[in-house]
Amino acid sequence: MKIIDKFLTTAQNKNIEKQLMDQYFPWYYIDSNIKGGDYYQFTHLLVLSEKINSDYFEVIAKPILDKIKYKRLLRVRVNLFTRDSKNVACPKHQDDGTPHKVCVYYVNTNNGYTFLDQGGKVESKRNRALFFDGKIMHQVVSQTDEKKRLTVNITYQ
Repeated sequence: MKIIDKFLTTAQNKNIEKQLMDQYFPWYYIDSNIKGGDYYQFTHLLVLSEKINSDYFEVIAKPILDKIKYKRLLRVRVNLFTRDSKNVACPKHQDDGTPHKVCVYYVNTNNGYTFLDQGGKVESKRNRALFFDGKIMHQVVSQTDEKKRLTVNITYQ
């Protein structure tokens, strides 16, 4: 596990946040796709199976990807979690069944977090990047203080 604060420039972070907070940004509702999960979130798929899937790829994903060494992009997804009355943890999971690495980029600060079986609690802090081996079980924990928790989740090889 590796954490890098101030991963992007302040201007890059603010530009990504501006795009994601825009009232016209296309968010898509999904129910839990993790076995045993009883939660929902809003997502926007930027890359799937090495193919760009969104017109927002350049402005959101490219600044992050320019700082990551990868051979293949498996998925790049933006996540929006809405405020909850208590911190709710989704089930522990792995993002992909094949060997991979994960980068979670935290767009904004809130009291939600990511919990890794090997690494513990990683707080959602603006402009922070978390890197870990995809075989590590992890879970998302929702926030109670901010209306939105925004992350960019990248799985790659």
